[in-house]
Amino acid sequence: MRHKRFSFNDGEIRNKAIVKLNALPDWDLNFEVGAASINLDLRPYKTQNINIKMGAASMKIRLGEKSEVTNLNIKSGASSVYVYVPDSSGCEITTHTALSSKDFRDFDKINSNLYRTNNFEKAKKKIFITVNSGVSSIKVIRYSEGW
Repeated sequence: MRHKRFSFNDGEIRNKAIVKLNALPDWDLNFEVGAASINLDLRPYKTQNINIKMGAASMKIRLGEKSEVTNLNIKSGASSVYVYVPDSSGCEITTHTALSSKDFRDFDKINSNLYRTNNFEKAKKKIFITVNSGVSSIKVIRYSEGW
């Protein structure tokens, strides 16, 4: 995205990347984005470590359950973050936030910075989410496999 190639559609400037990955290897992914809209569907991939640093951005990320353990680390400024996790996976969320709103339905609050699904201990697959944010809206949504 550093090669200033833009396209003009109906008077709007777009700088868009569509990336396709091989589904066979285990992936460690690192993203650094500024003012952007991000839509990541990682359900078909074995993702072990995902690191996202974002400024004023909007992100939707869908995680799957191809890996035994997935670690998602998000550092955000003024952002809107939606994370979708499979309801069959155990999920733990650790937050370090300033003026951020959090919506973690279907998660048990362990303490002011720690949340877990009720199947966390017994689930074979685990997702660990760490969020460091300033002024953001963070929502983690559990979905069923047929989705």
